[in-house]
Amino acid sequence: MAFMEKLKYPFRGMGRIVDKTGAREATLGPGGRLFPNCNAMEPFGIFRIFLIATLLPSFLYGQDTAWFHLYGNTNARCSSLQRSSSGDLFMAGDILNEHPFDGQIPEWYGYNDGYIGRTDPTGNMRWIHSIGAYSADFTWALTETGGRITMLGEVTNFGGTSNIYYNGTATPITADGKYVMQVDTAGNQLWLQQPYLGGRSIESDGEGNIYYFVIENGMRQCRKVDLNGNMLEQFEVTDLVECNGLAISPTGDIWVAGSTGMSIPGSITWAGQTYVMPSGDYDIFLAKFNPTGVPQFATRFRSAGNDLLHGLVVAADGTVHMSGYFGGIVEQDGDTLSGDGDRWFLASFNSDGNLVALDDTSFRTKPSIGHTLGQLRVNDAGEVFAGLNFRDTLFQGMDTILQPPFSSGGVLAKWNTMGQLSWYRSFGTDALGRVNTTVTLGSVVQDSVFIGGRAQYGAYTALVIDTTYVPLTTSVPANDAIVNMNWKVFPNPAKNYLTLNNIGPGTRVQLIDPMGHILLERILSDGKEIIDLAGVPSGCYIVRLRSAAGTASKRVIVLQ
Repeated sequence: MAFMEKLKYPFRGMGRIVDKTGAREATLGPGGRLFPNCNAMEPFGIFRIFLIATLLPSFLYGQDTAWFHLYGNTNARCSSLQRSSSGDLFMAGDILNEHPFDGQIPEWYGYNDGYIGRTDPTGNMRWIHSIGAYSADFTWALTETGGRITMLGEVTNFGGTSNIYYNGTATPITADGKYVMQVDTAGNQLWLQQPYLGGRSIESDGEGNIYYFVIENGMRQCRKVDLNGNMLEQFEVTDLVECNGLAISPTGDIWVAGSTGMSIPGSITWAGQTYVMPSGDYDIFLAKFNPTGVPQFATRFRSAGNDLLHGLVVAADGTVHMSGYFGGIVEQDGDTLSGDGDRWFLASFNSDGNLVALDDTSFRTKPSIGHTLGQLRVNDAGEVFAGLNFRDTLFQGMDTILQPPFSSGGVLAKWNTMGQLSWYRSFGTDALGRVNTTVTLGSVVQDSVFIGGRAQYGAYTALVIDTTYVPLTTSVPANDAIVNMNWKVFPNPAKNYLTLNNIGPGTRVQLIDPMGHILLERILSDGKEIIDLAGVPSGCYIVRLRSAAGTASKRVIVLQ
């Protein structure tokens, strides 16, 4: 919908949402925000959830919540979500055994079970099965390929004699209690394996092969199996790094990431290389392997504080995006980011492992560590979506608290191909004004992103429609003041050349096109630079400065 059409009809899409059992109903307000029709308290403190927009009305951004489905009478979460080729959703997580799930009663095997379920395209549950044993059981992640759903999970082996129970089938548990299981689209179990898992990520490639991490002989290894669970490849990645980032490129290369720290000084083996680690700090590691497991690239993100992996994803053009948290100063390939407190960053690499961008993207945060894994997705246009779960958040230097400290708050955010924050939304608040919501990213399909998570005590799924491809109208990010608020670039619009003034010697200058490609990059020897625009077509570009003090950027127009 065109921008002026949005302004003319800002309340388009008003309607009502009623869940399958009729237990909840709510009104869709502007931009698809969900407003409760009453404030009754549910068992176990389940309150009616509504979505709140921040900074500006949502119709100015162009996001609509097409539907929102809160699963009634549950104490559960959605930890993994994927849309199938048929349009249905497959979801996994964990659930307590006191209540039905969306009107259905799963089998119960313990006090807390994992589950796998299938919904229709708007979140109504078609079927659900629990996976459990004694207690504290859960399903971490799933992937759907070739009409089959493969998932990772863990069950409690009480007394060493428990079974994994699923849909009438009992399988004795091995010592660690972890499993890889596959079911068909009707929920029938196809196979179950119990390796010693080395991470909580599972991915599949275009040929239907499945990838996950195992631990064997003291090494974390990446395992590749076919659709029937037969092993095709297995190769060593690391001895100590917790591997929770896994992504398969369109060419079949395997990208892995993780983070770890040392209680005493020591060394880490990562993708065939050795790194010396100090005591007390956590660092992030990234590596690329070819399809047969031969290392192609390895690197480490490090700082004086704790660095924790958040997410990893590969775009269709081979660009790799990795996100994480850092404290103090983080350094990679000569680029540094610095700031007070903890920050969330987004780093982008080309297919050869060369760093393209490294930015803190304006989020300063204390992460909710339990919800930091696998929360990046990329759409066909190369734009990046992130599911962020914070204890507290500052946005672009302004004291915008999205939720109180020590609670858990979910945020959905998107960046364009130039690394600019396009928009973000917080989800949500309960009837008493308290926030306790997490966001799990599902599939991204064209201009739609499926999300799930936990809203207070209930699992939910939703579909957010994004029709905006214009970034926020912020000229200079807040942390650019660290560099120099008085630096200039002119003329603007420009034709033959650009002149940069008032820039410190040693500053790195980049000229970036609308697709995020770096057209020019150089280190300044003095405070002035002239950029020749010969051969640069008309359009909107970014001039970005990088130094040890921080980053700065300004938009320029080229008219040839």
